[in-house]
Amino acid sequence: MNSLQHILSKCRHQIPTCHIQQAIELHQQLADGASFHRLGGTRIKQSPHIIRFKIGRDWRLLYREQGHRLAPCCLIARQCFERTLKRR
Repeated sequence: MNSLQHILSKCRHQIPTCHIQQAIELHQQLADGASFHRLGGTRIKQSPHIIRFKIGRDWRLLYREQGHRLAPCCLIARQCFERTLKRR
């Protein structure tokens, strides 16, 4: 299982610090037991086990549902979102 720090460090794009901070805060709230619906997460219709969060205007943070837990999957640019979903 990937940690959020691992995902953020292996991302090949330069991500603004404010978006990294927003992703970390979101991850912490999920770890504390907050509902992903309340935090703005939505299920992907093509892959219902993947939850998408908007991070800023141009970034998407994807979580994979594993049982009753959410595990961070990847942080991608908005433009790469459709292509990434088709690969999964």
